[in-house]
Amino acid sequence: MEAHGAVGAEQDVSILTARCVEMASTLGFSKAALDQTVGILSAYIGTKLTAVNSSRERAGCLAKRCSLTQS
Repeated sequence: MEAHGAVGAEQDVSILTARCVEMASTLGFSKAALDQTVGILSAYIGTKLTAVNSSRERAGCLAKRCSLTQS
């Protein structure tokens, strides 16, 4: 759970991108360097966010099905 009450995978891509750039800059990496490594950073984060949310949904559906069959 994040400070603002949103689970990390539910936050806005622009907010997560800005936080990533801010953290990377403390390590000496620029946004350009990040973009060069992963492509467009916001698109990369958006893709990862979608994947996490999809896997959570699949896991939730599986858990619901399992609990229904065990009742």
